[in-house]
Amino acid sequence: MLTLCLDTAHKHLVVGLIQDDQIIAQMQQESWKKQSELILPEIDRMLKTHKLLPNHIDQIVITNGPGSFTGVRISMTIAKILGSVAHKTVYTLSTLQLYAADKSAIVLIDARGNRAYYGKYQNYIGKDEIISIDDLKAIVEDDHLIIGDGSLLDREDNYPNIVENFLKCKAYWQKVNSIDLLEPVYLKENSEYQNAL
Repeated sequence: MLTLCLDTAHKHLVVGLIQDDQIIAQMQQESWKKQSELILPEIDRMLKTHKLLPNHIDQIVITNGPGSFTGVRISMTIAKILGSVAHKTVYTLSTLQLYAADKSAIVLIDARGNRAYYGKYQNYIGKDEIISIDDLKAIVEDDHLIIGDGSLLDREDNYPNIVENFLKCKAYWQKVNSIDLLEPVYLKENSEYQNAL
């Protein structure tokens, strides 16, 4: 079983190939606003390196948000094509859940406009919210592990190995039963998103 993993919801381009629960290829590169240019060549490179063809992909798992309005849609477009045209099974996962995986942590992604996507996770379980940076500073304590954009709280940014986390989170992948209904999960109105970009 060959799984293609994609995350373009934030500043990184993440592409991975998992063969029978083993990671055989992975790439995680900061590619802000360049994911759409780089993603297809990277998928092609990985497949060719392992002497695989696109039709060898059995399933795809992507993040469906929260994250960048445009970024989330990059991997989602590829998933929709593979799901509808090539009839591959598609799974989704929350971006924040993916970042946290099995850790007990606060996960943060910059939502712009002095706000953050926020999730307090413990062993894969949490709730995704959008919160102002001021409110965030009031609830996050010094001993909390921060994953993601720690710089929002004057800490170091801390990003996990995202492809490894895809594999860790396998039990939480959500199967998409109707590819036509696959939509990004946004925590604010589209007009607000577009104004923030």
